[in-house]
Amino acid sequence: MKKEIDIRNRDVAIDGLKGIACLAVAFCWHYQHFGAFQNPPFKMVLWPFYKWGGCAVELFFMISGLMMSRIYDSRIWNAEMSFQQYFRRRIIKLWPIQLVTLMIVLVEELFFFKNNSYYFVVSNFDLYHFVLNVLMLQSGWFENSYSFNTPAWFVSTLLLMYIAFYIVCSIEKRINKRNDVNILIIPLILSLCGVASVLFKLEVPFFHYMFAARGFSCFFIGVVINRLANQDRKNQAICIGIDVLLIVIIIALRKFLSINLMQLICMLIGFPTLIYLCIVLKLFKNALAWAPIQWLANYSMEIFMIHFPVQIIIALVVSQTDLHPYEKPTFFALYIITVLLSAYVLKQLIEYLTALLLKQVKAV
Repeated sequence: MKKEIDIRNRDVAIDGLKGIACLAVAFCWHYQHFGAFQNPPFKMVLWPFYKWGGCAVELFFMISGLMMSRIYDSRIWNAEMSFQQYFRRRIIKLWPIQLVTLMIVLVEELFFFKNNSYYFVVSNFDLYHFVLNVLMLQSGWFENSYSFNTPAWFVSTLLLMYIAFYIVCSIEKRINKRNDVNILIIPLILSLCGVASVLFKLEVPFFHYMFAARGFSCFFIGVVINRLANQDRKNQAICIGIDVLLIVIIIALRKFLSINLMQLICMLIGFPTLIYLCIVLKLFKNALAWAPIQWLANYSMEIFMIHFPVQIIIALVVSQTDLHPYEKPTFFALYIITVLLSAYVLKQLIEYLTALLLKQVKAV
């Protein structure tokens, strides 16, 4: 393999993509939780995010796979990190924010139900699903539905991807002669299996088309992109050719498949191309280095996890009035400001709890 390219200068652009993806999901795509509107705020400008913003979750998965490959490939291949060490790091990163937002939603939904006799958006609000959420097993594993903090399905599925990634690297570690080709085979197979599940809407444990399959397809595309970035152009061209061929086949079979074509185009062409351009072109780095985008990127996970609890509070307050403010730009701006302030507070709390957790782990 070629010597690894210095990746430190690419982080700003990749982080910037996270900021934009966060904006698309939290502020536009999930705005529909407030209801279906003919004229949502700033529709003329934001309509692509309102219509296709849900695809940004695929971008989140892809960036996660890219970063995991960057950080952990060589460590796992060289037996520098055990599964226990690896898994502990992943749990410490995910579990505090999952638990805090879960408890917030629990209290909010109880108040919402008391005042409205129904829950806001969610239907699976019971002890069983609460336990699954505590364990981060609520979506993508053997249960495939939304419950409690609905955007947290991403965290549950991401945990599954982390485990799958370690298993893949451990298998690759046992290959006597790793080269540019064989380190792409397993990630490509898992990604294609995920795409197949999305195409044929498979409802199976660990590969459900709505949850885990989206994770497998995009997370491992991210892994492939990172590994390809350090290879020669011949291997890059082969993978691009496979990608284009797959898209042609999907379009040809579109009449026989019930698919979201935009989702698949984003998964297989749009987002991989965007990420690759961010890696190789300075122009993208400069554009995405804009301070507001970087701020969004820094708080992306907090925004993603807290925007739904904020929506519950807003919907609860509005439900007690005769107001219908959701199509007003001033309300939209207030919603964004509230989410951003809440994300800032949440980040401080999570950092404090994480520090405490790390102390407990080190003490053991």
